[in-house]
Amino acid sequence: DNGWSADVYSGELSYKDLEEIDDLVNGLTDIKDNGHILRDIDSWWSKLKEYANDKTEFTSWQQFATEKDFPVILSDFLFSSYGSKYKSHFKFEDNLVCNEGAPAIIASKFQIHYFKFSGPETHIPARAAVTQVIETV
Repeated sequence: DNGWSADVYSGELSYKDLEEIDDLVNGLTDIKDNGHILRDIDSWWSKLKEYANDKTEFTSWQQFATEKDFPVILSDFLFSSYGSKYKSHFKFEDNLVCNEGAPAIIASKFQIHYFKFSGPETHIPARAAVTQVIETV
């Protein structure tokens, strides 16, 4: 058994929230890198940044964190091989259409995967560490 998974949900998101999303994913990545709590993080945000770096002229996420650019790059990403698996991780205000900017985001999610824990003595502190990162954002 590889442990268990959990979904991390957001409410409404816009380009104004990207710094907090980045802080959240970075905080969870720090926990993962410590090696004993999180086995993996499957985040659309990490893949979007990879897509932007590989397939666009943007050299940092801060460059597309604008009202004009974020919906376009998000839509392009979700229709690309990088991001198509994440389409179902978003709930939009309207239909997502290829080659058009993404509609307003009502909710999003990504998954975290915990290691298998031996019991509550390891499970409870692990969950508390993740909850602390989520609550500080």
